[in-house]
Amino acid sequence: MGYGRMAFLNEPGIHNEKPFETNQDNLKNLNTTFTETYSKKAYVNEARCIGCGICENACGFHAIKVQNGVAKVDIEKCTGCGDCVRVCPRGAISLQENR
Repeated sequence: MGYGRMAFLNEPGIHNEKPFETNQDNLKNLNTTFTETYSKKAYVNEARCIGCGICENACGFHAIKVQNGVAKVDIEKCTGCGDCVRVCPRGAISLQENR
């Protein structure tokens, strides 16, 4: 019955790639990529926002709160991950350079 692992590795979309090696050069590259990728922050177009709270629930950093029927972003907590942008049904949130 040793077929379970073999079948799993051969499933579509599963790749048997070399594991990521952690060393100082890789860590430097990771930090550079992270800084460049997340240099933007979430901003809410208040005219489009309906205060549904979907973005607030999607934000894993607790950077968005709905107040008085409009989403507000705490720029200090926002990492620019874009989860809120992807879930907003009105397209009211965008990532912009930090002002």
